[in-house]
Amino acid sequence: MIWTHFADVWSLAAVRRLRKENDKAIPLSSEALELLTKLHDGRGQADVLFGLADVLRRRKEYDVAILLYLEVLEICTEHGDRKGKANILLGLADLHRLRWEFEKAIPVYSEALEILTDLGDRKGKVSTLWSLAVAHRLQKEHDKAIPLYSKALEILTEPGDRKGRAEVLLGLADVHRLRREHEKATPLCSEALEILTDLGDRKGKILALWSLAVTHRLQKEHDKAIPLCSEALEILTEPGDRKGRADVLLGLADVHRLRREYDMAISLYSEALGIFTQSGDMKGRGDVLLGLADVHRVRKEYEKAIPLYSEVLAIRTHLGDREVRAHALLGLANVHRCQNRWFDAVCRYQQAAETAEQVGCERVRVDALKGLADVRQLLHQQEVMMMTAT
Repeated sequence: MIWTHFADVWSLAAVRRLRKENDKAIPLSSEALELLTKLHDGRGQADVLFGLADVLRRRKEYDVAILLYLEVLEICTEHGDRKGKANILLGLADLHRLRWEFEKAIPVYSEALEILTDLGDRKGKVSTLWSLAVAHRLQKEHDKAIPLYSKALEILTEPGDRKGRAEVLLGLADVHRLRREHEKATPLCSEALEILTDLGDRKGKILALWSLAVTHRLQKEHDKAIPLCSEALEILTEPGDRKGRADVLLGLADVHRLRREYDMAISLYSEALGIFTQSGDMKGRGDVLLGLADVHRVRKEYEKAIPLYSEVLAIRTHLGDREVRAHALLGLANVHRCQNRWFDAVCRYQQAAETAEQVGCERVRVDALKGLADVRQLLHQQEVMMMTAT
C-alpha cells in the first residue's frame, strides 16, 4: 500500500518538476521522501533527494541544494553507485558554476568525467566535457577549454548527435572569438548555423546567427553582419523573444554606429533600451547607454553624452563590471578633452587606464594612456604660452 502511494506521489512530483512547477514539486518530493523513510529504502531516498535538489537549484536556493547533493553523494558512494555518483557530481558542479565558483566546479566536473569515461557513458562524457569547457571559458582559461570542446566534437559524429555538435561548435567558436582568432571562429559558427537550420531548431538558429554576426562585426565585415542580425530579428517576433530581440537590436545598432550611420543606430538603440528598461535588465540597459553615449560623442553632442556615460559608470560599478566601466571612463575622458576640460580629462584617463589594466583590457589601457599623454602635452603647451605671454 505504501509503495503504491509512493509511486503515485513520486510520479506526480516528477511531472511537476519537468513542467518547472517548482512550488508544487517540492511538497510532493518531501512527501515521497517521508514514505521512503518508512520503507527504509536508502537508494530510493537518494533519487528523491536528487530530484528535490534539482528543484531547489532552479529556484536558486543554492545553499540548501548543496546540502542535499552532498547527502545523496554519500548514499551513492555507500551503495557503490558510480553512475549515480557521477550524476550528483554534475549537479553539484553545475550549481557551483551558476554561483561563479569555478575553482569548486572544475575539480567536481573532472571527477565526474573520470567516472563517466570509465563507465563508457558516451552521452554523459560529452555533456561533462562541454560543461567543463564552459567553466574554463568563463574563467578565461581558453587553452584548457579548446581541447575539451575538440574532444567532444571527436565523439559527436553520429546522425543523432547533430544538435549537440552544433552547441559544441558554438562554444568553441566563442573561445576562438575571445582569443581574436576570428578566422577560426567563422567556419565553426557557419557549420553550427547550417546544422540548426536543417534541424528546424528556432532558438539554436537565432543563437548561431547572432554568434556569426558578432564574429563578422569584430572583423569589421559589417556588410556580412547586418543581414545576419536582420534575419535573427525576423525570427524573434514572439512575446518570449523580447530579451533576445533586444540583444540583437543592440548588436545591429553597434554595427550601424561603426558604419557611421548614426540615425539608424540611435533608432535601434532606443528600441533596445525600451525593452531592457521594461524588463529591468540593468546590464543590457548599460550596454545600450554606452553605445548611445559614443554616438553623441562622435556627433559632438557632448551635453547628451556626459549623463549617459555617467549612468553607465553607476550601473557598471553596481554590477562590478570593471571592463565596461573602463570603456565608459575612456569615453567620458574623450568628451572632457573635446570640451577643453583638461584636468577632468586627465582624471578620467588615469582612472580608465588603471581599471583597464586591472581587467587586462589592453586596447582601452593603451588608448587611455595615449589620451593622457596628449592632454598633458596640451597642458604643457598652454603653460609655455602663458609664461611667454607674461
